[in-house]
Amino acid sequence: MSFPSFLSFVSLLSLLLLPFFFILSILLPLLFPTIIHHPYPPSTRKENKTVMLAGSFNPPHLGHFKMLQYLSQRFTKVYAVVGFNPKKTYPVPPSDRLTLLKSLTSNLPNVTPILVSGLIWRWASQNKISIMFRGIRTWSEDGRDENYLHFQNLFFPWFLGPITVPIKTFFLEGSKDTRHISSTVVRKLCEGDKIAELEELVGKGSGEEVKRFYGKKGK
Repeated sequence: MSFPSFLSFVSLLSLLLLPFFFILSILLPLLFPTIIHHPYPPSTRKENKTVMLAGSFNPPHLGHFKMLQYLSQRFTKVYAVVGFNPKKTYPVPPSDRLTLLKSLTSNLPNVTPILVSGLIWRWASQNKISIMFRGIRTWSEDGRDENYLHFQNLFFPWFLGPITVPIKTFFLEGSKDTRHISSTVVRKLCEGDKIAELEELVGKGSGEEVKRFYGKKGK
């Protein structure tokens, strides 16, 4: 076989295999997601990367704080992204959740809370995010719901544009001492007057502020 013929053969083979590798690049992360379990692995030095933890933070609580604290110790720059749909009306608007999140992370100087509307992966690509983190209690509890978002992060960047290589999505397991906390439980507590109990979930000194936003609107 002549060299030009060999090059043509290689080009044809590459075209035939391209769909296979594309499908594989989506299936493998879905079947074998990267999960960071608790206790979190120790970090001897910060990685020079910008990462993000996205969620609704409705409202933010100590489970979120422990995750952001770990990320702030491991990476040089962390965004805490409050994602929202601009076409949707929320009982507690994203701007109020952002206020609470800023209070929660006030002692983490390299964590920046921010509002992002629409497609999170697009914002991440535009802002040179190295890793997108998603918080979970455990994979067995939250994995099915998270896999749908994971699929979006892997598939949509190729077709919705601007066309880009998908950013890695890692799943960060909640710490064992905060895994029982959920935003639903916090909102329920806001309906009553148990501020001390509420502060066990959202942080000391934050109970009144959280209740002010969620006592009525968050029901």
